[in-house]
Amino acid sequence: MRLKQSLTSLTFRKEAFEVVYQYYYCEDSQEEFTDEALDTLNLERVYQQYQLKYHR
Repeated sequence: MRLKQSLTSLTFRKEAFEVVYQYYYCEDSQEEFTDEALDTLNLERVYQQYQLKYHR
C-alpha cells in the first residue's frame, strides 16, 4: 500500500474546508482507504482550518 495525499474539500459544521487529505492506495485493487490514525489526522486538519477561520 502506498500512502498518498491530495487536496480535498471536507465539510465541518456545514462548511467546506480545503485540506491535504492522506489515504492509502492499493495498486492491485485500485481502492483508497484510511485507518483510524489517518482519520484522526485528516479530521484534525479540518478542525485547524475551522479554528483559523473563526479565531478559536
